[in-house]
Amino acid sequence: MAAILCEQAIRLAHGHEHAVFTERAADRGLGPLIAALRRPSAPPAPGVSCPAQLVTLQLFLIGHYGQILRPAIPVEGCELPQPQFLAALRHAPWMTVHAPADALDRKLTSLQPQ
Repeated sequence: MAAILCEQAIRLAHGHEHAVFTERAADRGLGPLIAALRRPSAPPAPGVSCPAQLVTLQLFLIGHYGQILRPAIPVEGCELPQPQFLAALRHAPWMTVHAPADALDRKLTSLQPQ
């Protein structure tokens, strides 16, 4: 099994909002992520003021025979991803497939000897 994670974030640059897309892939170490996806979502919280979601996640799972699944991401009452899911997401061995040019420039600069 493999997983593809697509993130869309809204950034402010030069007084304008820009959508920034990052795509990552992983083909091992997905057990904790799969377990977190099996958690039930919490019902919506009535009357609660929820924060704006600045990052949108889309997750795709690819089976051994090429079938593609888009699982529901378990959410809290404010429709934000559950902390257990986010922790599993952070610990998966992701490889960046596509990232904004400025993020890649920062990463390459940080790898250069000082």
